[in-house]
Amino acid sequence: MNTLLEAEGDYRLLFEVTPLPLIVYDPQAGTILNVNEAAAQVYGYPRQEFVGRSIQEILSEEDWQKFTASVLTCPLAPGQKQLGRHRKKNGEYFDVEHSGFPVNFESRQARLKIVVDITERLRRENQLQASERQYRELYEKATDAIYTHDLQGNLTSINQTGLDFLGYQLSELIGMNMADLLPPEDYARASEMIDQKFSGELKNTVYEVQVITKDGRLLPVELSTTLMFQDGQAIGVQGIARILTERKRVEEQLRQAQKMEAVGRLAGGIAHDFNNRLTAIQGFTDLLLKRAEADDLQHYYLEQIKLASERAAELTRQLLTFSRNQMHNPKILHLNEVVMDWGSLVRVMLGENIAVHLILGSDIGMVRADPAQLEHVIMNLALNAADAMPNGGSFTIETTDLEVSELQAKFNSAIPQGEYVRLLIRDTGSGMSEGTLAHLFEPFFTTKERGKGTGLGLFTAYGIVRQTGGFIEVKSAQGEGTTFLIYLPVVKTEKCRETNKQLAIGAAVGKETILVVEDEPTVRTLIGAVLADAGYNVLETASGPEALRAVAHHPDAIDLLLTDVRMPGMDGWDLAEEFRDLRPDARIMFMSAYTDDPRAMNVSLGAAYLQKPFAPDTLTRKVRELLDATENTVAATA
Repeated sequence: MNTLLEAEGDYRLLFEVTPLPLIVYDPQAGTILNVNEAAAQVYGYPRQEFVGRSIQEILSEEDWQKFTASVLTCPLAPGQKQLGRHRKKNGEYFDVEHSGFPVNFESRQARLKIVVDITERLRRENQLQASERQYRELYEKATDAIYTHDLQGNLTSINQTGLDFLGYQLSELIGMNMADLLPPEDYARASEMIDQKFSGELKNTVYEVQVITKDGRLLPVELSTTLMFQDGQAIGVQGIARILTERKRVEEQLRQAQKMEAVGRLAGGIAHDFNNRLTAIQGFTDLLLKRAEADDLQHYYLEQIKLASERAAELTRQLLTFSRNQMHNPKILHLNEVVMDWGSLVRVMLGENIAVHLILGSDIGMVRADPAQLEHVIMNLALNAADAMPNGGSFTIETTDLEVSELQAKFNSAIPQGEYVRLLIRDTGSGMSEGTLAHLFEPFFTTKERGKGTGLGLFTAYGIVRQTGGFIEVKSAQGEGTTFLIYLPVVKTEKCRETNKQLAIGAAVGKETILVVEDEPTVRTLIGAVLADAGYNVLETASGPEALRAVAHHPDAIDLLLTDVRMPGMDGWDLAEEFRDLRPDARIMFMSAYTDDPRAMNVSLGAAYLQKPFAPDTLTRKVRELLDATENTVAATA
């Protein structure tokens, strides 16, 4: 008896001190018979208030239904664990894991319920599951390929992006070795990087390789790899492969743009020197033509020299246009009007077997450009389209408004953010290869037969578009036609303001004094001879400082300063400023073979600017116009 009492006492003590809530209840009536102190604290009832209550009061509705069902139909096995939700005295619910055991309580059958509060555990599990879901979403939706492989190089996992750009199914790729996905030289490099990680020389590495797709293509990627560890031992490699196709395309665009800029600067420099020489050749030829008899053989020879020099001058104009240093006559215009004016001519030029479509956007913005130069671009592209469609096809000219966002500008660095009018010119011809596209805008590059193309058409078109502040793109593939996309910046002003003044033209002869400043001796001699022959008093100097000294030592009036723009040391602009201080009443005229100085735009449209090469008659006429003008053009425009 004593042993039995001692055992009962031990069980009672264990019941009281157990930290888990313990509830003894009548399984038939559902009445709570006893609880320990832990249960009282967790559920919020004093023990004397807890005992005698129905177990329904601490169960959720769903758990109560399970309880009644188990009592009536399928009693739970001893120790069987269940999940549920219990309710505290204050109405708060919490998650529990509970199990029951049959016991004798005060000489009757009862059940002991052991309750574990798993609210915090479930919260951590839910957080872990949410984190895993988030990782899985990031893993699957990442724009980079994420993969793992074991130490032998066999792939163990890869996300959807990797599958998409490699072209494999997951079942095909898992287990495939990296040696099958990389060219031999790139596989050797990747293996070397992993070896350096094992040796401790490197932790993370980033390097470029090419990967082999299922269809055999080579794609450039940037790999970032790191070792994976388990229990301190390396078990594999995790890698991120960033596809570089778009980056390489943008880099190639940048290289092409830089190459075009370099070619443009070279072209401009060549044209400047060439135009100076052409000015002398044409000028002296004109002077000799005036002295030669029309039926003399020498007259014929001189005409041929002049004709050749004029063709050379046209070549330099094209070079200057490409380098964006050709003086042009920009106007604020509506692009649709330019397209409409030339639409009928394009149809005639392309012939009946090529359908011409004009798709003109409504309410497009105004642009600032030289209409004649834009017409040159359209006609040149139309001629190229005709050559690409010998058996007929379709030619489309389309205009539309387009806004390039900041995001778009990041993906295509060649076109800054802003508002544009886009001129699309598309043909359904033979298209071009990638090799042809890479050299398309280079000077003298042509795919036409010898003698049928100079290679300056697209070269010039590129320069015209860039000179307007616009941008040009081309999309083409062999057998798929060609599309040119020309972006011209929108000008907010809707009306063109004519700023040119019509100057009265008097006789191209005079008696005024003209100070000529030209560093090229032959051009200076020519100008001096032409002006002296027209009756003017000419002072010839070779530089700005020499011209200023001549002004200081010339006591009489100087009516006109005729100066070259580009000269070593002091240029024409700086000379004009100092000359104006010394002789404020004198007129000033600039001349140049080309200039990249924006100040030239202020005077290039009036009598105060002379573009080289020029004929002697043009020189005398321009000088007479300026001397007869009622105001100093430079003073108004400088």
